[in-house]
Amino acid sequence: MALARNAFRVVAWLFLVALVVQFFLGGLGTLGGESIDPHRLLGATALTLTPIAMLLLAVAGHLGRVVIAMTAVLVAFVILETVVVQVDVSWLKALHVPNALIVFAVAQALAMRAGRGV
Repeated sequence: MALARNAFRVVAWLFLVALVVQFFLGGLGTLGGESIDPHRLLGATALTLTPIAMLLLAVAGHLGRVVIAMTAVLVAFVILETVVVQVDVSWLKALHVPNALIVFAVAQALAMRAGRGV
């Protein structure tokens, strides 16, 4: 149980750092004239799978209903993040950015809770 708690703490902070990198890669790909492929690759792999791992760690570590629920919400918004960018409706596609801010806010709240020992 302690191992899962510590792993959750580390993964939560790494996920938050990866989100900052993801924002940078998105800006570089859209505003910097570079390829958007690194942004897509990071988002489709690590940033999609990590919250699922966090949820498993939260359950295994008995981190409580609030943390488990917040992590489940994070998983849902990460899945939504990958779905809205693939639709053909432009206003739905535009939700990719504000949804990313929600993902960041929930991830930050989880990392802060984890930093306090959950």
